[in-house]
Amino acid sequence: MEQSTRINKRMGSNIKIRMIDPPKGWIYGFPKPIPDDVKDTREWLVKNGYPKKLMDDLGEHFYCRYWEIDKKAT
Repeated sequence: MEQSTRINKRMGSNIKIRMIDPPKGWIYGFPKPIPDDVKDTREWLVKNGYPKKLMDDLGEHFYCRYWEIDKKAT
């Protein structure tokens, strides 16, 4: 009994992953998981293939969608 309980706990553990999706992100490979330690989202987006010009063109109307997904721990 103890062994099966341990297996179920391991199989049932999840990791929360935060996803980000900027405007027209699908063209540039988004949505993508964004690490929790990112301090500057715009800089991270550019480093991950999102064009700075598009952010600049959208100005104050630039936004990103965020959500979390559960992923089973391995």
